[in-house]
Amino acid sequence: MIDHTGIGVADMKRSALFYDAALKALGLSRMAEMPPKNGKDDIGYGREYPIFWIDRFHHHGVKQHTAFVAMSRSEVDAFYDAALNAGGRDNGPPGLRSTDAGYPPGYYAAFVLDPDGNNIEAIFRGPPKIDRDLQISELVKSPLHKSEVPQCPRWRPLLGDSGRRGYSLIG
Repeated sequence: MIDHTGIGVADMKRSALFYDAALKALGLSRMAEMPPKNGKDDIGYGREYPIFWIDRFHHHGVKQHTAFVAMSRSEVDAFYDAALNAGGRDNGPPGLRSTDAGYPPGYYAAFVLDPDGNNIEAIFRGPPKIDRDLQISELVKSPLHKSEVPQCPRWRPLLGDSGRRGYSLIG
């Protein structure tokens, strides 16, 4: 299990503006700055403690890939929009990724390049976030394949009045 990670950046101010906006969409914020209240050397982002750092000391030409967990598809979409508005470049718009390309079922992600060219991803694994009483079949225009539904005892198959298959949340 990884506790935290980080990347080197060429321009702390520019990168901080990018990560402040992009990670805010995923519920992450600045948790630490070094020096304190200045952040010219290091900035750590997280929810309860820093899990992702940017700093001016590590080499910034490595072009790393970092994927952040999103809690819903809409968070992935918000991350992508915020990152592009903060100076990021598109590296793959939000959407389900193909199992033919090696992605697991339900892999909904967006990719952006940060100001230094690092590939930053937001990923949500699973069905669309729904209200407890709403059937997924109401949200999906085509029938779901059983491989697209998480193997979880709280999901049950159902057959709607129209004959379309869907899944419902139990209890």
